[in-house]
Amino acid sequence: KDQEDSDDDGLGNDCDIKEETVNKSFSIILLPDTQYYTDRMSDNPDNIYYKQMNWIIENRDKYNIEFVIHLGDITDNNKVGEWTIADKAHDMLDAQNIPYSMIPGNHDYLSSSCLKRNATKFDDYFGPSRFQGKSWYGGHFGDSNVNNYSLFTAGAMDFLVVNLEYAPTKEALNW
Repeated sequence: KDQEDSDDDGLGNDCDIKEETVNKSFSIILLPDTQYYTDRMSDNPDNIYYKQMNWIIENRDKYNIEFVIHLGDITDNNKVGEWTIADKAHDMLDAQNIPYSMIPGNHDYLSSSCLKRNATKFDDYFGPSRFQGKSWYGGHFGDSNVNNYSLFTAGAMDFLVVNLEYAPTKEALNW
């Protein structure tokens, strides 16, 4: 092998990662507080939630979008119509094989204007079965997906995204 073609870093180390991989920029999209898009906007193409998903899809290559993380408060009042909009929005990512993670926030636990741990409809729309078979989905704690994790690689870095339920239980924290 010529010196120019060598994977040696000059220090006697055989490099497994090429410099262009290390230096390649990438994006991770954070989606916070979509609750008003599900509660106060109509279920039509003008809904900002759908527009955000379209932007992600249309700009995936331009910005090298590697992962999308929803930060909670998917819905405002934990109602079926709100969950339906969120479900449709994330169906758009599913259709394009864009990896993402979800976690419920405090608004996603509302029941008659108080928070109830078992009241969230999160698992009806974003339960473990939705993510089974996805290469980036790591798993969940217990029967629910309110505590879950994902794994992905971007550039030369490996990422672990741990999503814990709102006001996590001691069991979830120990997991």
